[in-house]
Amino acid sequence: MKAPNWLEGTAVAAELRPTSFHARSGDDGVDLPVERSADGRITAESAASILTAVKNLVGGKSWLSRVKITCAIGSRGLILRPLTIPAAPSAEVPRLLQLQIESEFPLPPEALAWGWIPLPTASTPGRQDVLVAAVKKEVVEELTALFKPIAADLVITPATLARVALVPADAPAFAIVDVAPTQCELTLREIEAAPSVRLLPWGENRLDDVTAAPFEGINRLVELLPMAALKLPLWISGSATAASKVAQLLQPGREGNLPPVRALEVPTGPGRTAAIEGIIRSQSANEA
Repeated sequence: MKAPNWLEGTAVAAELRPTSFHARSGDDGVDLPVERSADGRITAESAASILTAVKNLVGGKSWLSRVKITCAIGSRGLILRPLTIPAAPSAEVPRLLQLQIESEFPLPPEALAWGWIPLPTASTPGRQDVLVAAVKKEVVEELTALFKPIAADLVITPATLARVALVPADAPAFAIVDVAPTQCELTLREIEAAPSVRLLPWGENRLDDVTAAPFEGINRLVELLPMAALKLPLWISGSATAASKVAQLLQPGREGNLPPVRALEVPTGPGRTAAIEGIIRSQSANEA
């Protein structure tokens, strides 16, 4: 017999960004700054703050102390690659993928934490297309150690894929620009192609350039965007202020037959990011 949802533990959707941490459980959310050491790892003080914040977030909700956490991570160091393998049962897919990872990825499988999802693209008979996401194992080990005291189940997912859930299902091709303080994360989905991601050295702090020299800041972002992104339906995410402003500034350069640049619809408030909203929406769809 399947246990009622309230017996299965409290669910937390989270996102770890380069300089901040965000989490949401039900209607409650939290936003925290994150400090990192010279090697890029989260400092002990920030790790303790994150753990305390998540404990407080679910305090009183989970009397079994079993917390399910799905945490989105950024694309720095992320390998996102479509692969074609022989058609096989799901249980056989990891073994087949490991063989390809050994031959095609820059690091061996034992140095990576990786997962895969099926792709809806048409493949040749007897073959299947999948999308593999991989990061250095140290990234996952750091988060696993961080949440070990409270996590009964920890799922780590690329934020770039989580945001895709917010794009209307009838959009076969699109681009998403997620604006962070010092960089952007571009997700590109072209027709009959797997999603791809890249980091752009332009951030929300460059919006201040618009005051000093009209459109100078946004023009630099346009220069960094590939032509494919400029010709596709384009969504912007990030802080509510940044997403709205970037969408407004990018619109004048759009060709007349393209849909307007739009900000992804994300609720406002603590713990509300596009990646977190995408996680929640995907989980709701899977449970429906």
